[in-house]
Amino acid sequence: MPASQDLADFFDQFDPDGELFCTPLDVTLDNRNVLQPDLLFISSTRKHIVLKDRIDGPCDLTEQIEVDLLTYHQHVHGMGRYFHN
Repeated sequence: MPASQDLADFFDQFDPDGELFCTPLDVTLDNRNVLQPDLLFISSTRKHIVLKDRIDGPCDLTEQIEVDLLTYHQHVHGMGRYFHN
């Protein structure tokens, strides 16, 4: 089972009516602070902050996935091969 399914199953048990989102989705904290975390969870009691094009307020959980620069470079370089063939 993919890790993403494990994560979705966990949150489904934790709060079945909550929502789990993946990037790209803007999280607007105020007029000057707009973030785009990799993963975010909004509990069922706070679903009113979920708008059509963004999350309007702080999330219950956010996660930023860190990737080291060498791994990122290798991934981007490798992906380029698919587009040039």
